[in-house]
Amino acid sequence: MLLSPLSADEISNALRTQCMGNNVIYCQVMSSTMDVAQKNISTAPHGTVVLCEKQERGQGRLSRQWVSPIGGVYLSVILHPPMQVLSQLTILASLATADAIHETCGLDACFKWPNDVMLHNKKVSGIIARSGQDEHGKLWAVVGIGINANMMASEQPAEIVDTAVSLSQITGCEVLRHKLIISLLQNFERRYNALIDGGLLWHEWKQRLVTLGERVTVKSGAVVYEGLAEAINADGALLLREQSGELIVIPAGDVTLKTRHCGHDVYQ
Repeated sequence: MLLSPLSADEISNALRTQCMGNNVIYCQVMSSTMDVAQKNISTAPHGTVVLCEKQERGQGRLSRQWVSPIGGVYLSVILHPPMQVLSQLTILASLATADAIHETCGLDACFKWPNDVMLHNKKVSGIIARSGQDEHGKLWAVVGIGINANMMASEQPAEIVDTAVSLSQITGCEVLRHKLIISLLQNFERRYNALIDGGLLWHEWKQRLVTLGERVTVKSGAVVYEGLAEAINADGALLLREQSGELIVIPAGDVTLKTRHCGHDVYQ
């Protein structure tokens, strides 16, 4: 698939945002946008976006690799947020990604706890968030978003063919990535501002969460839990009811769940 190259200037000029994407760090190939973002935390203004065409060592959760061939959307957003929004950043980014996919492609995504955006039984996007304090005690956060935008089935790496799907596979045509990125950043800022103003996003997120109500196996660190995915709390942690009746709160982990229907899709 012959793709139109990304243009940082085109994206910045088209954005209607106050902060998100006003500063763009772009390079055709990066080790990963998360690496570059974290190296620029001390100097980059709030809302800086790190963007590339291809990642050589794309990062997923739990030190996993995010396969990042040319044709996808790979970006990280640098934030200097207040403490109260840190636990909501993965939820925020998931919702903003789903907003952008709907606006650009007319597709309605669901979510798999804790950080996957799903279409047609497979993962179309993943979110990763990191935070900390600089030497002056100022909070920082970096939110990485990867979207499988343009990748036909014949181009798909063997290691992800059973678990991932691209927007172009579903729509049958090239997805204009600059439009997808513009929509993503504008919705990211809209939802970020809603959080700053005291709004809650987790209610909307959990309504589209395919994990709830299912019997699941969750690996969190070295511990494996089994039980019913009963609820999500305001910080996005999973509340798991074990067979013993005990309710376990799991902040993060990997989930395996039985088949369930979400509209016309079935997720694993």
